[in-house]
Amino acid sequence: MKNLVLFDMDGTLTPSRKTIEKSMIIALQDLMKISNVGIVTGSGYEYVKEQCHDLLLGTKINKKNLSILPCNGTQRYIYGSRGWNQVYSVSMKNQIGEEKYRKIITEILKIQSKLVKKHKELPVSGTFMQYRKSLLNWCPMGRDHQLKDRENFIKLDEKESLRKKSIQKLVKKINLKNDNLSFALGGECSVDIYPKGWDKTYALTHFEHYETIYFVGDRCKKGGNDYHLYKKLKEKNRAFETKNPENTIEIINNLILPNIL
Repeated sequence: MKNLVLFDMDGTLTPSRKTIEKSMIIALQDLMKISNVGIVTGSGYEYVKEQCHDLLLGTKINKKNLSILPCNGTQRYIYGSRGWNQVYSVSMKNQIGEEKYRKIITEILKIQSKLVKKHKELPVSGTFMQYRKSLLNWCPMGRDHQLKDRENFIKLDEKESLRKKSIQKLVKKINLKNDNLSFALGGECSVDIYPKGWDKTYALTHFEHYETIYFVGDRCKKGGNDYHLYKKLKEKNRAFETKNPENTIEIINNLILPNIL
């Protein structure tokens, strides 16, 4: 089987930061009868387990046709006799060096402090940064937030462009003239920082011998973390931008399945 369909997770397979719904599991179950499937997300593996628990442990899906590709595909998990096992991983710290990594952390802390002081309406919780081995995730309101905080942050970010402006400040502070780093808006509330080339196109390196590869994501505009993979496969008319999980099911049934069959 040399067909592969890659999916983003948040906003594509699942509502943002919520669990996968039964209707999506059924759609993927049917798709995996005739194609391999990969979940390529900026999130870490623990988030995939949390949100896609019913899919990963489902008894009616062919798990051998499913790959979990956390952190933009710089990690890979496949199913074996002992369950889901990591078979590939790379390190951002090793790639850019400890000194540069510490510089990034230092400057994020400075910008974060100013954000909290300036924007009294900014909801804040904790865990503003999360190192996922192959990328650094920065969430200005903290990852330990409540749903209401998330909704308030999204409105504030849309109004003030907090994340885009913060990226601009960070780029200026760490002087990227001779560095190979990329920045992308991760989902609705965070920023992903990683070595250049470690965007979601990295996932394709695991599937070099596949004849046909499709991709479905919701953050496909420039600056979004689905942009690079979407752009690469869109040239072959094999990339689709979705509005939500319901729309993803329509794309699977009306655009992808007929082409594969």
